[in-house]
Amino acid sequence: DLVLQFCLFMATEDFADGNSKSTMLVYFSATCGLTSPMGADFLRPAQFTSILSSLIYCTRLLIMESVLPRFSHNYINLLQRPQYGQLDILNDIRKNKMCDGTLSPLGEFISLASYGQSLRQSEGPTIQFEWSDDGEEISWDGCSRVTMDGFRTLTHSAIQAATRQCEWLMYDWVPPNRDLKTLRDRLSTATVGYSFVSDPANGIASAYLELLMKA
Repeated sequence: DLVLQFCLFMATEDFADGNSKSTMLVYFSATCGLTSPMGADFLRPAQFTSILSSLIYCTRLLIMESVLPRFSHNYINLLQRPQYGQLDILNDIRKNKMCDGTLSPLGEFISLASYGQSLRQSEGPTIQFEWSDDGEEISWDGCSRVTMDGFRTLTHSAIQAATRQCEWLMYDWVPPNRDLKTLRDRLSTATVGYSFVSDPANGIASAYLELLMKA
């Protein structure tokens, strides 16, 4: 209850002389906007607005718990919400602490998130791609790059990795060569338990026994 009381204080703290950064929660949000690990730069709007959204969501939950708690918090004198008139109770604090333009941490977060969204749309893509002069290499994010030769081998590497995983899952058992075009799978069949594995036309209903012997 004491932790809840402290969080409620931060969520509803008044601005000193109309200055938003005088509140602990707004000051904390400013530190979240610094890059890690040294904090030498500021996050871009596309990165910071997601942090603001999380703060807005959590602050709303705290305020809701302060005025309409599901259960009583006797230690800090918060009574369980009444069965009737809940909207009237919520509106009293909503107008003062939960709307854009109010002198509250939540009002400040909403205003910053709205401003960040407008900047995000005007600044273009978050990641900028650049091609080398010879057109054989593309780089992004200042430190990541890939050559065209490397890109062409991507499919080959993916097939090799999938093959190795398949061999591991099959315990190195290689089933007889089978033309996949000859397999029958009736998608329109609604019979319970039907599968292309158990379809007599495919003749693979007992193939799992060979794999079981390998395991």
